Amino acid sequence: MADESHTILLVQYNVQLGSRCYHDFEGRSLALDYLLGIYEKELKRLNPGSKSITYDIADVHGYLDQLSDVACLECALLRRAAAPPPQAFTDIRNARTSRERSKPE
Repeated sequence: MADESHTILLVQYNVQLGSRCYHDFEGRSLALDYLLGIYEKELKRLNPGSKSITYDIADVHGYLDQLSDVACLECALLRRAAAPPPQAFTDIRNARTSRERSKPE
């Protein structure tokens, strides 16, 4: 999957600080599936006698809006993080440093 970066979902279900929690996932799609799952559990809790419940994306947005807080953090690991900066960046930085050194004080 293209979105398999480490994802942390932070949720505060109500105004009580004790309702804060976090969930750790190996990809964005898993975090989104979890969000839909908690919404579906809430629908089942609110409609215990219903055999089937339908909803659309506006209903999901409404549920997320009523939560006290929801945040999703994603860690995109760069494979070349230790690589030197691009040549153009290095040339500009060196030119600026040379100008600063040559300024009279």
